[in-house]
Amino acid sequence: MRAPKKATVEAAKSSMDHENETESWLRIATRRVVGVFLDALAHSHGWKKVYVISPWISVFDESVAGRMSFHQLLKRLSDDDATAYVVSRPPMDTWHDSAIKQLASTGKANIALVPYLHTKLYCADTAQGSFALVGSANFTEKSLKGREIGVLIRESGQGREIVRTLTHEAADIYRSPSRKVFCKRKLRMGE
Repeated sequence: MRAPKKATVEAAKSSMDHENETESWLRIATRRVVGVFLDALAHSHGWKKVYVISPWISVFDESVAGRMSFHQLLKRLSDDDATAYVVSRPPMDTWHDSAIKQLASTGKANIALVPYLHTKLYCADTAQGSFALVGSANFTEKSLKGREIGVLIRESGQGREIVRTLTHEAADIYRSPSRKVFCKRKLRMGE
């Protein structure tokens, strides 16, 4: 096996060090990981579906998250008439319970509670395309402040099949046989 050309390796390192982006469809994040997903959502128009698969979920504001607070996320779900598919552990703390109830109160969320959930996966389907983030970060303010790692993949180039696979996985987790449905999206008249 031949060693890679030095120029190619240096160019890749330079690209990764500068923007943490190895290709136009792939971005590696080590800080504010969920914020990277939220930033991509904030820049997208015409939300259709958003998957939030996280053992723990909390409210957070834009000072921690970046461009989008938890309340702005809830507002955009309503404004875009998008459907959120949320999977989390059954809440045992008031902060977790509050966040789940706020998501439910939008009328736009399908929420399933799965004991022992460990996966952290976030997917979005928008009019501008689809993207997914997978990594170690929960959908919480604490994870936005701590060191986590995640990979944001856009549905372009080689990322297309990866995003489709991750979105399919998110849907499968939502339909988990061990789930307890907490709430279902309220349909508009005529749907």
